[in-house]
Amino acid sequence: DPARTADRKYGIFAVLDLDDVVVGYVVYFVRNNVRHVVDILVLGPRKGLDALLSEFIIDARRERAAAVSIVYVGAPNSLTRGLRRFGFIERREQPRLMVNVSPKAPHLLRLRQRDSWYFVAGDNDI
Repeated sequence: DPARTADRKYGIFAVLDLDDVVVGYVVYFVRNNVRHVVDILVLGPRKGLDALLSEFIIDARRERAAAVSIVYVGAPNSLTRGLRRFGFIERREQPRLMVNVSPKAPHLLRLRQRDSWYFVAGDNDI
């Protein structure tokens, strides 16, 4: 399984604001000329997500990437809406995700709410 290859080289793409504070970042790797996003984080409002996605896509085009791919499991949220705004297409698959949570876990009720969490490919190793 290539997703578990130890010698994979990851890139980190970050966007900073005018004060050099990180607005957001993307962690990705390239395989077969496709940028595979394994983690994404945006700190702040929608414009931060838009800035991050637009600059990441521009950089991918500059590097001649054929596509950008992100695996996302979770409820629709600001990330999925942002991805749609930038032309990403949802492909539904039968999810194969199992999460075990201790009955004594803090915030157990919140964890049971589908819109309280999501996973991307980078979460696969936890």
